[in-house]
Amino acid sequence: MVRRKQRDSSACPWCDAENEHLVHILSCPQQSAKETTQSLRTELEHWLIQEDTHPQLTAALLHTITHWFHDPYDDDMILCFRNLFLSLGATFLFILLPR
Repeated sequence: MVRRKQRDSSACPWCDAENEHLVHILSCPQQSAKETTQSLRTELEHWLIQEDTHPQLTAALLHTITHWFHDPYDDDMILCFRNLFLSLGATFLFILLPR
């Protein structure tokens, strides 16, 4: 926000952590920040359902996003993304293969 000249301080507006950056804003531990990200996640879930996204794809995306919000620097995120892509691949094969 400082770079865009929208704020004078680089501190997080929720918790005053120094050097606000995108990852911190999306994973800030302050309760109001958590409520905001939960609200965004819920909106995404409703949109995915409204757009008739495959339920397994919806579940995989929401699980991965929730995990990332909880701990964006977790080493298990690579495994989480790998599992997401494996799940997506299996889902699309199931959908596309003749029965």
